[in-house]
Amino acid sequence: MKIFRTLTIATTLTIAPMVDAADWTDYLPTPDGVIMARYEQLLIDDTPSRFQVRYARLGLYGKIIPKIDYRVQADFCDEGKFKMLDAWARYAPVQNVKVKIGQFRAPFGCDVFRGPGVQVFSNRSFVARDVVNQRAVGASVLLSATGLPLTIEAGVFNPNSISDHTPYSTSKVAACKATYSVGDFSFTSSFKSYVPQQVRINTANCSATLRMGRWMAEAEYTYKHFCGSDFKDSHAYNFMSQYLMPVKWGVFNYFSMEGRYDGHSFDSSGACDGNGLIVGDLPARSRLTVGSTVSYRMKNLRCDFRLNYENYFYRHGYEPLEGRDDKIVAEMVIKF
Repeated sequence: MKIFRTLTIATTLTIAPMVDAADWTDYLPTPDGVIMARYEQLLIDDTPSRFQVRYARLGLYGKIIPKIDYRVQADFCDEGKFKMLDAWARYAPVQNVKVKIGQFRAPFGCDVFRGPGVQVFSNRSFVARDVVNQRAVGASVLLSATGLPLTIEAGVFNPNSISDHTPYSTSKVAACKATYSVGDFSFTSSFKSYVPQQVRINTANCSATLRMGRWMAEAEYTYKHFCGSDFKDSHAYNFMSQYLMPVKWGVFNYFSMEGRYDGHSFDSSGACDGNGLIVGDLPARSRLTVGSTVSYRMKNLRCDFRLNYENYFYRHGYEPLEGRDDKIVAEMVIKF
C-alpha cells in the first residue's frame, strides 16, 4: 500500500507540470465583494443622525465547464440583517442561448441592475428601490444575436418572498427585458406581470442611457396598471446625469459630480385589505439629489468617497417615515 501511494504521488507530480494551467485555473471560483459604510444626518428638528453599514456583500462566480457557470452572493449586513441574494446555475446549450435557474434578479428595469459597488448615488432611485426591485426564485432564458447588439431575457418566478422557498403557488411572476445598444446609446424595454395577493399588476418600463466622453445621462420611466381594480395607475421616473473626469489627487484617480431628479405618483406594493381592495402604501413623492465622488479605480478594484444631499418633496401634507426626509449622506464604498 505504501508503495502504491508513493507511485501515485510521484506520477501526479510528474504529470502536473505537463498540464496546461488554463485547463484548471479557468475553473477556480472568483471571489468578489462590496462594503458600504456611511454616516447620515437628517435635516429636520433636532437633526438626528446615525452610522450604518448599508451593505457587506460577498460573492463567488465560477465555471464548471465553458458552457456551465454559477453565482453565489450574500449580504452579511444589509442595514444589520443577513440576506441571501443570488444562488443560480446557468447552462449555454447552444451559441447565443443561456438558461438560468435559481435565485436572481428578475429581468426588469435599468437602474436596479447597478450593484452597490457601481452605484452613482448613495441611495438608489425610487424606481429601483420601491417600484421595480425584485429578486425571485425561478428560471430564465437569455437570447443574443451574433453581430447584433440586442439581448432578450425572459423568465418565470415564484410570487412569494425569497426568504421562503417552500410555498406552492398557482400563479407565477412573468418578466422579460430587451436591451439594445448603438453607438453611445443603450435602450431597455421591460414588462412584468404578477399577482402579489389578489390583484394582478402589469408593469412596463423603458430607459435610455447616453455615455459620451466624460458624460453619462439616463432617463427611466415605469408604468404600473392594477388589473380589475379602481386603484389609479401609477407612474415612476428617474432622470440623472454624471460628469466623470480623471484626476491625480494623492491615491485618487477619478472625480465626479452627479445630479438626479426622481419620483413616483401614489402607488401600492399590491397589498390588499380584508375586502380585497388595493391598499396605497407608497405615498406620492419626488426627490432632488446632488453630490460628488472621489474615487480610486484600478481594474476590478474600486474605492469611493461620496457626499450626497437629498431634498424630498411630499404631496397632500404626508408625514414621511423616519429616514425618508431631507438628509446629507457621507459614505465610503470599497469594491473588490
